[in-house]
Amino acid sequence: MSVAMDRRSFLTRSAATVGGIATAGTVVDVMLADIASAATPGVDGGHNVGGDLTVGIQSEVPAKLGFSGSQGKLDASGFCIAQTVYDGLFAASHDGTKFLPMLALSATADKTFTQWTITLRQGVKFHNGDAFNADAVMYNAIASFVDTTVGLAAIPLVTSVTKLSDYKVLYTTRHPWASFPLWLSQSQVNFMAHKSTFKTVTAAKVAALSANAVGGMPIPAAVLTAYAAYCPFGQGDATTGGGKPIGTGPFQLNNLSDWEMQTKSKWYKNTSYWRKDAGGRALPYLNSVTHKVIVDPASRLQALQAGTVQLIVTPDGQSIRSLKAGINGISSRTDQNDPRDPAINSIIMNCWSQATIGTSVVRGAVNPSTLQFDSSLRSPTSDLGIRKAIIMAINRTTYFNVVDGGTGLTMDGVYRPTSKYFVADHGYPTTANQVNIPAATALVNAYKSAHGISGNLKIVMDTIQGSSAGDQGFTIIAGMLLKVGIELVQRKMVASDLINAKIGKTYDLSAWAQFGGIDPSENFVWFNSNKLYGTQSPNFVNFAQQADPLLENAMLSAMAAPMGSAAVTTGWKLVNARMAVDLPYAWLDSTVNAWAARSNVKNWAFATDGTGKAQTFNPTGGSASFTEIYLA
Repeated sequence: MSVAMDRRSFLTRSAATVGGIATAGTVVDVMLADIASAATPGVDGGHNVGGDLTVGIQSEVPAKLGFSGSQGKLDASGFCIAQTVYDGLFAASHDGTKFLPMLALSATADKTFTQWTITLRQGVKFHNGDAFNADAVMYNAIASFVDTTVGLAAIPLVTSVTKLSDYKVLYTTRHPWASFPLWLSQSQVNFMAHKSTFKTVTAAKVAALSANAVGGMPIPAAVLTAYAAYCPFGQGDATTGGGKPIGTGPFQLNNLSDWEMQTKSKWYKNTSYWRKDAGGRALPYLNSVTHKVIVDPASRLQALQAGTVQLIVTPDGQSIRSLKAGINGISSRTDQNDPRDPAINSIIMNCWSQATIGTSVVRGAVNPSTLQFDSSLRSPTSDLGIRKAIIMAINRTTYFNVVDGGTGLTMDGVYRPTSKYFVADHGYPTTANQVNIPAATALVNAYKSAHGISGNLKIVMDTIQGSSAGDQGFTIIAGMLLKVGIELVQRKMVASDLINAKIGKTYDLSAWAQFGGIDPSENFVWFNSNKLYGTQSPNFVNFAQQADPLLENAMLSAMAAPMGSAAVTTGWKLVNARMAVDLPYAWLDSTVNAWAARSNVKNWAFATDGTGKAQTFNPTGGSASFTEIYLA
């Protein structure tokens, strides 16, 4: 049922679904273990040079012009392509506990964990021969600031990125952040794109941003000046919709004709690639990687079985159940037990009943008759009692079994039960297989009485247009809520409109999938209200509009504490507990990704850092690294 905002659309790879396509959780059958473990699907100690790999993916960016490391709206499939053409500054270790060198060699913090000096690797070239250096890093960071959506999530986190020397940059974070490089390793802005990849940015756009157009967070004048000096306005080819994506990565696009939008793209070996394997052999092993768009998950699995693709990524529960049962000649793995909390299917609720329309903050709700935001109304979801009633009416186990086929995990917070940040019995109104119809009905009746409402209480819920799973999920949830006197009205929206409704807060309820990740700090921007920074300007990516000082102070305390310390665990546990008090989300179940490959594809679940020796976290969040894959 759920729809992903998919944080890759802004910054990070912590969501598990793609551009509004509903997903189902799955039961994991293996967990990536040791480098040399022959029992781990997708890990093989050998190598072979040559060959062409075709990968089945489920979606693609709308236009080439939007495909860049910082400004691209990359979903899970977009990250698959990005892993082909771009490198990151850092990578996460295979156990998710530390950051490892890639294009950056090191990150050194000051004693406050707000000033991070990044030392860069020398001698690396972009595909067009230009040098990778501090200018490139600064450009990529600033490009994220000036993007209308990426900037919403970037500016509350990083105040500036400045060049110290040709191969050193300084990141200044808005608050103490001990795990900042680990967050960066999992972030969209980690990818380094050449300046010709980025979208056209007008002088007027930069001027507007410098006037605090994005969330009340100013872009420092020095940053904007550096951006303007480094990137002349008007980059990109208007005829083709954008120039070739240019990175430092293992594969490159030789010609724009190699990319047939929404169909397939072919990426050829970068023969000047900077990386080598542990034995000193040049990477990548493959001659080329072709990404083939197959939207329907059943068709994608059939293509794998037929051999028209050799590797697929899928979040589809039915496909993964088939893989788990065993398909001859195909190996697979899922990520539910990987060292990252999964994204979560949920219902997101507008806690403040107010929207930002233009420059004005307007109270109101979505009119059940017109499906338009109406300032004469007040959303019932701004009432804690109604949010609690909604949660108490939903039998998560029924939803879990009917909509997601009994795969994955039912959830009652932002962390799964095996997480060290999980808090048992933290006060969430119901258990997974129980409902409290009398108590929920009493809460609804009290609200109706207070507001002079007769009959059922009508609330509009957004779902993704064209999703049969979304429709099924809505029907299940609507039937449950009707039992307590709440009548849901469905508003079907294309993914981009649904996301924009959350940014502007012109919604009441919505199907949603988000959160999770290797490090809990990845969730800070989504839960922060900006109020602790001394500003009343809204944080546009705090989609639920929760504002809880206890929760926000807990996050800041945890992020300021050294990685691995008890203070980190204590802080994020409190976040989990406060969610059960504020109730901004009705949690449902986890989302899960799966990877499957034909028997001749080797090392598809294996990757190393820039030294070629330390194993990195891979695959992750719907994408995989192709650098060390080889064909038997």
